[in-house]
Amino acid sequence: MPLALELPEDLVIDQAAAIAADWLARLETCTGPVVAVAAQATHVDTAGIQLLLALGKEAEARGLELELAMPSPRLLLMLQTMHILHRFRIAS
Repeated sequence: MPLALELPEDLVIDQAAAIAADWLARLETCTGPVVAVAAQATHVDTAGIQLLLALGKEAEARGLELELAMPSPRLLLMLQTMHILHRFRIAS
């Protein structure tokens, strides 16, 4: 079954552990693509970026694909600035 994850407005270090635990638990039953809806992710720090990269690696290890849907301008800018935008499949 596909998995849709709604990224929070604040994807920051003090929430990263709780978010990671939730996402990993939800990946357990996923058999289809993983879609991270990122329209609301306006406060993102490097821990949030690291969390997205880890989610992508975990999805890939399970034979799944991670897609960022409707990424916020702030998130896109961070991924571009860090030269890692190419690691994500982006959907509008």
